Amino acid sequence: MADVFISYKREDLAVAEALDRALSEAGYSSWWDTSLVAGEHFNEAIQRELATAQCVLVLWTKASHASQWVQAEAIDGFNRKILVAARLDDVELKYPFGIVQTADLRRFRAGSAHPGLADVIAGVAGKVGRPARSPPHPLSGGEGGVTPDAHSLNVRPDRFQLPKARLPHYAFAIVASVFVALLAWQPWRSSPLAGESRQASTPVRDGQVFRDCADCPEIVRIPGQSFAAGVYEVTFAEWDACVAAGGCNGYSPDDNGWGRGRRPVINVSWNDAQAYVQWLIQRTGQQYRLLTEAEWEYAARAGTTANFSWGDQGPVCDQGAPNGANFGYCIEPRTRPVGSFQPNAFRLYDVHGNVWEWVEDCYDSGCSDRVLRGGGWGNGPRELRLGERVRLGPTGRYVNGFRVARTA
Repeated sequence: MADVFISYKREDLAVAEALDRALSEAGYSSWWDTSLVAGEHFNEAIQRELATAQCVLVLWTKASHASQWVQAEAIDGFNRKILVAARLDDVELKYPFGIVQTADLRRFRAGSAHPGLADVIAGVAGKVGRPARSPPHPLSGGEGGVTPDAHSLNVRPDRFQLPKARLPHYAFAIVASVFVALLAWQPWRSSPLAGESRQASTPVRDGQVFRDCADCPEIVRIPGQSFAAGVYEVTFAEWDACVAAGGCNGYSPDDNGWGRGRRPVINVSWNDAQAYVQWLIQRTGQQYRLLTEAEWEYAARAGTTANFSWGDQGPVCDQGAPNGANFGYCIEPRTRPVGSFQPNAFRLYDVHGNVWEWVEDCYDSGCSDRVLRGGGWGNGPRELRLGERVRLGPTGRYVNGFRVARTA
């Protein structure tokens, strides 16, 4: 187990080697793919080292920023708040990486002094939790040295982070159950509807899977509750149908080259999800919305108080296993078509992994951020636990998706 996991593209091998030496001189151990030994399985080794590292150091270039592998490793470090980044060229970092403090290593050459190296070592020291053993390298600037600009040191550490404390899982489950039960007493009222509106909700049984229109998501009535939830995360096919019908503000999100169809829609903000919900309301006349956080956890738990919907054992990559999930480079470093793994006891798929899911709630009383639940394809088992939650502003578009709810 190393202190630092170095994520980079092969074109930057010389820089990675130089940083490895600098980290060693400063008293930190590092791991990167050259550390693989004969017979090791590539994915297993990466997952093990990434999960145990105290710091993820990403070397950003145009090539690495476009790499699915590097992005996945950076996302893991970002979500665990252990990411340290260094910019090697003039790449424009997309959200959320642009809000992370980024050391300026442009024009860095192995064997040369560079002022940005001090920023890298300082960042690693902060994540690892112990000071450097010795100064990393002369900081005179040397040949090719540059001074970090203000933009490269822009830092917003308060975004997309895990809360400092949370209720025990069993306590949250109890609170969630009570809260969701209270929702049944609320006098829900629908807004004026257009298009194919209907007069009344269709009666459905607990556990029944149904859809309100050919283009609508499949939903299931949650047992003992007054709402139905999406069986799957909303797919690209369902989103594209909304756009084709003149809804969703005409926004067609990028699929990152992974494919559309039954893959979960990504690169959609909380505001985008609300636009989709409004289209469903107009399309069907039913009371669609996002799940509240309490509803999401109640539906995802499906009666359990364990870490996962199947129990306390961590997820595996086996699609046929009851604890199978798309996480941490499982099968391939991208989303999988919805329904690729086994559902929970309430017949909901992908409540663990695949994509983080927007829910209705504000993260705190200020409501500047919204909540996402469930973990994503690039996260480790910790982020897939049912009690985990992250925050993001309502306009943030990244590898996030959502599932819908309908008041039954």
